[in-house]
Parts: sequence; C-alpha cells; structure tokens
Amino acid sequence: AEFILASKSTSQGTTISPNGYDSKIADLKVANKKKEDDLRLTNQALSAENKKYLKSKEELEKESTLIITEEERELTEKRNKAFLEAQKKLRKELYDAEKKANDDLFKLSQFRLQKDIDINNEIVNNEKSSLDEKLDALETSNKKMLQKNKEGLENELSQLGKYNEDSGKFVRQLSDVEIAEFIKTGELKKTLTAEQQLLYEKYQVALTAIATDEEKKRQAVIDGELNAIQKRIDAELQLKENDLNKDLVVENNTYASELEAAKGNYDLIEKARIDHEKRIIAIQKKYALEGLNDQIASLEKILEDQKTKTKGERVSAKEIAKIVADLERFKKEASDLSIDYKAENLIKEVDLQKEFKDRVQDLAFQMKDALVDFTNTIFDARIQRIDEDIQKSEDYYNRQLELAGDDQIQKDLIANAAEKAREKLEDKKRKEQRKQAIFNKIANVATIVAQTAMSSIAALAPPPIGLGPVFGAALLPYIIGMGALQAATVLATPIPKYKMGRKGGPEEIAITGDGGVREVITDKFGNNPRLTPNTPTLTYLNKGDQVHSSVDDYYRLQRAAMMSSIAMEGKKVSDFKANQTFESAYGKEMLDELKKNTKAIENNKANVIVRTNKIDIPHAMWSFKNKNW
Repeated sequence: AEFILASKSTSQGTTISPNGYDSKIADLKVANKKKEDDLRLTNQALSAENKKYLKSKEELEKESTLIITEEERELTEKRNKAFLEAQKKLRKELYDAEKKANDDLFKLSQFRLQKDIDINNEIVNNEKSSLDEKLDALETSNKKMLQKNKEGLENELSQLGKYNEDSGKFVRQLSDVEIAEFIKTGELKKTLTAEQQLLYEKYQVALTAIATDEEKKRQAVIDGELNAIQKRIDAELQLKENDLNKDLVVENNTYASELEAAKGNYDLIEKARIDHEKRIIAIQKKYALEGLNDQIASLEKILEDQKTKTKGERVSAKEIAKIVADLERFKKEASDLSIDYKAENLIKEVDLQKEFKDRVQDLAFQMKDALVDFTNTIFDARIQRIDEDIQKSEDYYNRQLELAGDDQIQKDLIANAAEKAREKLEDKKRKEQRKQAIFNKIANVATIVAQTAMSSIAALAPPPIGLGPVFGAALLPYIIGMGALQAATVLATPIPKYKMGRKGGPEEIAITGDGGVREVITDKFGNNPRLTPNTPTLTYLNKGDQVHSSVDDYYRLQRAAMMSSIAMEGKKVSDFKANQTFESAYGKEMLDELKKNTKAIENNKANVIVRTNKIDIPHAMWSFKNKNW
C-alpha cells in the first residue's frame, strides 16, 4: 500500500511532520503484523493441504503400483514355473542321454571282452595250437572273464541310488572310490545294504566258478599235451620198430633161401642157422647203437642251442661243462659198444650178448637222466632269471615311490604300474613252472614204460626159440630216451623268432610279429605275401619261406626288384635298338659277304685226313689195373 503523509511545501522542498510520521509507522506495523499472521495461517493451510495431496497421491500411486506388480508377479510366476519345468525336462533328457551313452559303452566293453574270451577259448580248444599258445590263451581268457565280471559289478553298484529332479543329478549310494574298495576288500565304512551284499556275494560265486573252470581247462590242456607227446613218442617208436621189422623180414627171407638151397644138408642148414643168428644180432646191435647215437645227438643239439643264447639266457658255465664231460663219456662208451668181440663158444656168446644189452640199457638210462637233468637246469635257469627280473622291477618301482615324495596321486599310479609288471612276470614264471612239471611227468612216465618193457624183454626166450634179450637192446635206447627227448624238444627247445627277418630256411614253426610291427611272409620266390599280426604269433613256415621284418622292408625290396627289372628291360630295349641300327647300316652288306663265302667253300673240295695212334686194348687194361695214380 502506498501512504501519503501530510506535508508542507516550501521553497526548499517538502517536509514531513514528525507527529504524522510516527503515527503512520505505528499503523503500518500493525497492518504488517496482521498481514504476516494472515499469511502464516494461509501458508499453514496450504502446507496441510499439500501434505494431504501428496499423501493422497502417494496412496494412489501405491495402489496403482500394487495392481501392476500383482499382475506381473502372476505372469512372472507362470514364466518361472514353465522355465523350471523346461529346465527339469532338459536336465532329465541330458541325464537319460548320458546314462544311455554310459550303458552303451558298458555293453560295448562287455561285448569286446566276450569276443576276446571266445577267441582265446577257440585257441585253447584248437588241436593245432602249441602248448605255449594254449596256456597264454587260457591265461588271457581267464583275465578277460575276471575283468568282465568286475565291470559288471561296478556297473550294477554305480546304478544304486536315486535321481534328483531339482539338481538333475543321480545321487549314488556309493562313489567310485567306495566301489573300488568294496570290490577289493568286500567291506565298506558305511553299513552295507542287503542289495549291495547280494551283488557282492554273486560276484564272489562267479569268481569261484571262473577259477574252478580255469583249473579244469588248464588240466585238460596239460593232459592233452601229455597225450600229444605220448602219441609222438609212440609214433616214433613205431617207425623204429617198423624199420627193424623190415630188416628182420629181409633177413628171414635170406635165411629161408639158404635153407631151401641146403636141400636137407645138415651142415649147410647148421651153417645157415648160425649165420642167421649172427646177422640178427648184428641188426639188433645196429639199431641199439643208432638209438644211443640219437640220444647223443639230442644232447649235442641242446648244447648248440645254448651257444645261440645271450650270456644272461644261458645256463651256468659249470652246468655246461658237466654236460659236455658227460657227453664225451657217452660217446666213448657208445664207441666201445660198436666193437665186435669174438666169442670162444656158445656160452660165451650168450654172455657177451647179455653184457651188451646191459651196457646199452645202462648207457641209455644215463643219457636219459642227463637229458632230464640238463633240461631241468634250463627250466631252473629261466625261472631264476624271471625271479631276478621280479626283484629288479620291485627295486625300480620302490625307487620311483621314494622319488614321488608326498604326491599321493603319483604314488598310486606307480603302485598300479608296479602291480601290472609283477603280475606279468608272475604269469611268465607260472608258465615255465607248468612246462617243467609237464616235462618231468612225461619223463617219469617214459621211465615207467621203459622199465615195463625191460621186464617183458627179460621174459623172452633166448635164440633160437625166441629173440631173447638182444631184441630188447635194439629198441631200448628209443624206449628209454624217447619220452625225455620228445618232451625236451616240445617244452624246452626255444621256438625261432624272426623279428629281424628270415631269408629262407627249413620247414618249421616260428614266432613272428615279436618286434611289435607287422611282418610280411612270402614264398622263396617272393610271391604270395601275407601279413602277420603286430604281436608275437606262432606261425607255420614252409621250406624256403622268407620273413620280411616290416611292411616297409617288403616294399623296399619290391621297389628294388622293380627298378632292377626296369633296368634290365631298358637294356634289352637299348640292345634291340642298337641291333636295328646295325642291321639297317650293315645287314645287307654282311649278308652278301656270307653268301659269297658259302659259295667259295662249296666249290673248294679239299681232302681231309685224320691220323690217330692205334690203341692197344690189352695193354690199356693191364695199365688200368696196375697203376694207382
């Protein structure tokens, strides 16, 4: 408001009355005070209204927000529920797929193991398989069966549990570590369920059945080998007996012819009888000495085989020296037996024959015993080397365990490797021990057979009624020594190995693929190539067959042969071209010259006289008989 105060104008300007000024000031203060109070009330009212508005607005916004959030929440819950269901379904599908993959892997492993078992069983049942092949196949088949049953139990134990839909995982009753410990010891730190105990007991029953079946099969293999060797012994003895009988038949025919020629002349008949008996004795002695010499040759061959071995594979020098000394003594005694001693009378003749038979028998037994002892020495040396290898392996892995320190994972790996190496060597040792047991069993059986044969021979009547003890001496060395000889040949003689190749050779059974690579076998002309496995395999080789140490070696030789053939063909082509060039240049001219020479020779009819000295035939015959140079 604008206030106009009372004033008075002067020449100097307008002046205000003091009394009017104070009055107006007071009025203004009152008015301003009133206005301030009114304004304050108005502001308070406005503030209250504003608060009411803001509160109402907030409540309205809150109500609006609650309505929107509820809708979204319901929608979100639906979405989350659908998402969770989809996740569960996906996790279940992934679990089912993973389970199916694991089941398929398990089935594949079981199929492969069964296939290996069947293949090895075929080798065991194959009559053409060697003893080593059968024993190895039986060992492999047994291990595969144990592995198959173990994997089956592991799979069944790993299936025990419950699938969790929320996590999508299968909650197992037993972990892999617990399963491994359970299979190994049959115990768990936690209480076993009835289902777990049932699975383990079934597994143990299966293991017992496998062990029993393996022992039966092994005994069948051993019995089969014994029978096979015995058949070879019988066949060899039969061949010798057939040869002896053929010679005796020839002699009997000769004797019959002499008797017929005697025509009742007593002196001639008696002479024919005596000559017949002498020839019979000579035949018997011949076969007896051949039998002894065959035994000597067998011992010599075993000694020769020792020379081809490395220092670590040979038996001790002491044993070698012993068998060499025995061998020389056997040769001397056999040589002494070959000397014919003249008997003064019939009684002396019988005594000499009996002495001959006894000496042959004694020498044959000595050589048989020497062969058995030396063969056992070979087996003992092999077993001792395996024991040394076992000790070296244990020392090596013990050192590796020390170096591993506190690294438990590394220690476990080393322990597993050590166990595998030990099992491999133990298997090798058991195989040698079984072969030694078979050898000794055959040698013992052969000794019993020989003793039985000698008892039968001793019961034979002496000539001329029967063949007497001399007949026994003829085949005694074979009867006594054949068993040990055949057993040593089959069980103790090493089979040839050709990892470095073979350039021809005799017909034989050999080991190929022992170099860890596939080899190529061809005939002696390099034709009909066939591949071997890259693992040691028993293979039949024909006479002259070649073994190439690798496929690359075979191809290299083929390329060399091809290049040589190409070079030869190239030389032929070059010679042909040269001939063509020469023919084109000089052929007609030379042909004309040859025709002229032929015509000149035909026209020249020269007389040719050949003079030779006369041959004095009687003098030539005298010279031939009397000159010794």
